[in-house]
Amino acid sequence: MVEVIRSSDYLDRMGLTDQQLHNATHLAWGTGGRMVPDDEFDGCLAKGRGQKSSDR
Repeated sequence: MVEVIRSSDYLDRMGLTDQQLHNATHLAWGTGGRMVPDDEFDGCLAKGRGQKSSDR
């Protein structure tokens, strides 16, 4: 979420205001990804590593 708050381009595109962010509820996924389908999980990992899932 910190990166989102720092990205004024993203905030502008999404139409988010400082007040909306102040009132927002932030959720964290606490399952460690065990409930995410394998292909989706792999895609998220690849994205986090800066790769496209097709690059694997």
